[in-house]
Amino acid sequence: MTDTVPTQVNKTPSQSDSARFRRLRKYAVLSLLLAFFLYWQRKPVLGPPLSAVVNSYIADRDLVSARQWVQTAQRLLPNDPAFALLEAKVARRAGDMQTVTEALKKASKLGAARSDLNREQWLALAQSGQMIQAEPHLAPLLTDPNYDNKEVCEAFVIGYIRSHRTDAALSLLDPWIADAADDATPLLQRARIYQLLSAPQKAEDDFRAAISIAPDWNTPRLGLAELLVTQNRFSEAAEYFQQLLADESNDDPELSVRIRIGLAECQVAEGNMRDAVILLKKACRTDPRSLDAHVALGRALLEAGKYDDCIEPLQDALHLRPSYDETHYLLAQAYSLKGHRDKADEHLKIVSAARKALGELDRLNADVLTEPDNAAKLIRAGEIMMAYGDPEEGVLRILTGLDHDPTNATGLELLASHYVARAERDTAYQHLATEFQQRLTDAVKTDTGQTAP
Repeated sequence: MTDTVPTQVNKTPSQSDSARFRRLRKYAVLSLLLAFFLYWQRKPVLGPPLSAVVNSYIADRDLVSARQWVQTAQRLLPNDPAFALLEAKVARRAGDMQTVTEALKKASKLGAARSDLNREQWLALAQSGQMIQAEPHLAPLLTDPNYDNKEVCEAFVIGYIRSHRTDAALSLLDPWIADAADDATPLLQRARIYQLLSAPQKAEDDFRAAISIAPDWNTPRLGLAELLVTQNRFSEAAEYFQQLLADESNDDPELSVRIRIGLAECQVAEGNMRDAVILLKKACRTDPRSLDAHVALGRALLEAGKYDDCIEPLQDALHLRPSYDETHYLLAQAYSLKGHRDKADEHLKIVSAARKALGELDRLNADVLTEPDNAAKLIRAGEIMMAYGDPEEGVLRILTGLDHDPTNATGLELLASHYVARAERDTAYQHLATEFQQRLTDAVKTDTGQTAP
């Protein structure tokens, strides 16, 4: 029997190219089908992991990263209401209530559930201190098994602090601390309350307890360092500030500025003016809109005897808040030392008026502790804060007063004027300007016996 040698069939180049083309076409079709499937199913495929990423950053208190991931998710899933709700949640935690309002409107248009919209709206009202509107929802929010009630506690505690109801805030914080031994957040909030109540030792104890639970969280360490500065314990405070400054993971501009201002104050106390000025110039560059940074730089340059150099940062501070008494006081000193008595006197007149008003504010704050529902005093306190303190805190105080007296013409006029001015610079505030102008018109017509249209 003869062995048969298998014959090798050689494919021509055209046959090989044809087979390769068929394979490539097959892979292309499969890839296209897979891409189409992923696009068609992108919400169930991409939505849950993106939501988990955002929530993990919120839990880690990294709101910058959380906001970036929300923006990424909204580009990928522009019609998903879940990410508009997450945008509102991140903005609320950052204290940006204007963005909260816009995000909730967007979520509503995209079909978000009414229960989810209500929850976030109630938490925003609580956190901004509008407790009359928020407080009726506290019990249902705390007992809702579908959500984390710690978030509810935090929003209401912040609101109670803003409305000077420290007893109500402590009534939420004490059981929260007892039930969450591994959570530093309620300890941090209670430390802030003890600072308001002029109980520095209790505040220090809570700051240190929060640090022991969350040693990598910068906020309690910064709070303790700033508390130590107020007690003139500069060397202890400087150690914390130095540690925070060396933390390369700190990418929060607000914290970065506060760290440098605090450390500079320690340097000034030790007579190291050069390093203090370097720190404060860096703080001003980090956040050009930081009033505290510009005032601190102006003060340091003034104390260093650089009267000409201190004028510019203090003038920048005036642009940021024209009626701030400390800025005017420092400018009065600088101009007086430069021999410009007329300019110094102009600023001293403003200081005198501001400090008279701030003295009234101290009395009003004491009254509000025992009369938290006195609308007239709340609104007057807000008016002073808008003129001589933090305007945004003043707005919140007036809103609290309007909770108790919704047709108070003084409060409505103050907010209408405030939002009209804001709307001239940013059209996003136009709807608030229109709302308070209309409320003022209606209140005046009702008060004069006219019938509103």
